Amino acid sequence: MVPKFLVGDDGAVGARNGVRCGSIEHKMGIKASSTCVMNFDGAEGTLVGKPHSGMRAMFTMMNERAARRRPARPRHRRVVAYQSARAYASDRLQGRALTGTKAQDKPADPIIVHPDCPPHAAHP
Repeated sequence: MVPKFLVGDDGAVGARNGVRCGSIEHKMGIKASSTCVMNFDGAEGTLVGKPHSGMRAMFTMMNERAARRRPARPRHRRVVAYQSARAYASDRLQGRALTGTKAQDKPADPIIVHPDCPPHAAHP
């Protein structure tokens, strides 16, 4: 473990450690998943666990964390995808509806009123 600040034997917060964020990575298409380059120049760290078992501990922690987050993530993605598709279908104008003009004040009707638009997109 490499803390941001060094801690004295008495538990008091000491000087800033040598760990720094070198740069934040900008990945196309990935949102809310920040990664960065960390610089540990002159930083002091503490061994957590047994020597030579750090990678195993790291992957165990990552897998347990992923397993806890897994159930909520797919539902969240479905909700966001539905909301985005519904907003697009409500805003996108394309021709006139077969059942008659729905948007009198616009040059065309939104695609959400067309029969090709799935019913679950038009009505939650």
